[in-house]
Amino acid sequence: MSDVTTQSVIVFGAGEAGRRALHSLQRAGGWNVLGFADNALPRHGTTFEGLPVLPPASLPSAGVERIVVASQASAQIVPQLRALGFRQEQIDLYRFADDTIVPIEPAGPECPRILLLTDDCISPSHGTGAVLLRHFAGYPRERLLHGYLRLKGDPFLPHSFKVAPSAEITSADAAATPDKRILSAAQLIAELTRSHGPIDLVYSHFFGETGLTFLRELLSELPSSVPVIHHVQDLLAQDDARFDALLREVSPRVSEFWAIGPGLADRVHAATGRTATLMNTFSCPITPTFKREHRDVDAGFTAVMLGNSHMPWVLDRVRSVWAEVRRRHGVGPIRWFAYPTSVLYVEHAGVRVEPDIEYYGYLSDRVLHQHLCAADLAIIPFNIADEPEYGYARYSIPSRLTEFLNAGLPVFAAAGRNTEARRFIAHHRIGTFSTIADAETFTRDLLTVVESAATRRALGAASRAFALENCDVERYRDRLFARIGALTSFDFGSVRLRAA
Repeated sequence: MSDVTTQSVIVFGAGEAGRRALHSLQRAGGWNVLGFADNALPRHGTTFEGLPVLPPASLPSAGVERIVVASQASAQIVPQLRALGFRQEQIDLYRFADDTIVPIEPAGPECPRILLLTDDCISPSHGTGAVLLRHFAGYPRERLLHGYLRLKGDPFLPHSFKVAPSAEITSADAAATPDKRILSAAQLIAELTRSHGPIDLVYSHFFGETGLTFLRELLSELPSSVPVIHHVQDLLAQDDARFDALLREVSPRVSEFWAIGPGLADRVHAATGRTATLMNTFSCPITPTFKREHRDVDAGFTAVMLGNSHMPWVLDRVRSVWAEVRRRHGVGPIRWFAYPTSVLYVEHAGVRVEPDIEYYGYLSDRVLHQHLCAADLAIIPFNIADEPEYGYARYSIPSRLTEFLNAGLPVFAAAGRNTEARRFIAHHRIGTFSTIADAETFTRDLLTVVESAATRRALGAASRAFALENCDVERYRDRLFARIGALTSFDFGSVRLRAA
């Protein structure tokens, strides 16, 4: 903090960090601490550490010359203070970790405002949400706006809005409280423009007719100069002809189509005549640690599953087969790491997974990686039959495959012959697979992998090699932001995006 001793200062944040910031100022001496500011309404008009707690809006008229932000929400508070008229050089940050007060970094050019559109809200509870959080880690949160059709977990982005096509919004929706409001495309654009300013780019991940209908309405509200990326990672069409018709309708306004795999790229081309760039989202921080030793099967042998099962009834069949593996070798249940809502989804479908599949909870990336490296086999419960049951099974690839590859785990997938997931695994030789509809063959194929340490060693080595070559999230971010920069005429080389 600059050596000035006559200025009046406010500590923003009436909590433990604020208390420690106050004590730091008092130790330095010479500062006239007027009090605290806080965004929590119940604290306004109270006292903290013997000093008044003020509403932020009152600060410009309170004779405040300097502000020390002592809050984990500093990324939101600093722009708030700037909007109140405070200059950057008047604002400092209190760092709890080393008990210091430092100037905020010089403001660089502002990153583009990106509107992310998803069927399920962005959270780690499902693949699309997890990878978007990973890809945009370090991106200024106030520049990320989010519209979603359904809750799946809790929205992790602060500026998130539930949306729907205008025909699906009822009078009750329109009259709901702000936290339960459902916005039409026109209302969303008006809200975002009012509170954040104009949108610089739309990044859509909608995978069904409802989302594409909303996207069509949104594009009619946006200036034609706003670039649009439509990234097809999944496909859950209720009516293929209707889905393709909507894809054709939005196509003229889409700047670039991206697809997670060649099957979806072919589908986009067949519907629109447009080429879709292959942008698979299998990316994560590549760790120095991975599985190196592969033992013979014994009572400690551990199989793991990760994330959602979009077809819960596959889990029932996996459970049944794993019961036979347990009977033969005395191994434990499959350990299932997933967000709690994934388990509720399976339970609501009436599928029983115990005692041969055991839910192990949701773990942070670091702890999860440790568990994966200690495991012996990864199981992917993708679908049942050789002929895909519907669009997701035909075209999609489970993005949580990434964590298995990074850990160097051998992969065994319940995936039918005509699924994109099986083709992807076979083409890159990163695992093996079988069709679980034929329970006898599936059990035999699974036992072959379980009982052969040499097979698992070879598959694990192939997984890790693929991860090193293709799954580095930093390389993916470089490619992602290069395209966003090209579409918005923004030089991402001029800013630092720090991963969380």
